[in-house]
Amino acid sequence: MSNADKPVAPRKPRARRRKAVSADDTRAKPASAQAEAGNVKLLRGDWNEAFLDEICAFPNGQFDDQVDAFADALNELALSSSFSFSNF
Repeated sequence: MSNADKPVAPRKPRARRRKAVSADDTRAKPASAQAEAGNVKLLRGDWNEAFLDEICAFPNGQFDDQVDAFADALNELALSSSFSFSNF
């Protein structure tokens, strides 16, 4: 039997792993808007330079862990039913 006569086994499509940049972008937009509106304050610390470098490089930077944490924290504060400015 030649190769042309052999049945071809169906191939499963390969899953492609892609970073969900668009999801990160979407999740970070409210935090970005709040920062641009002047509603975000940073405490001075040794971490400021690394944090701001990562924020400024987003979404094309090598890292986005701090951006994700920042966006998630602001979103949680904004959407939490127990959040109130009177707590501060």
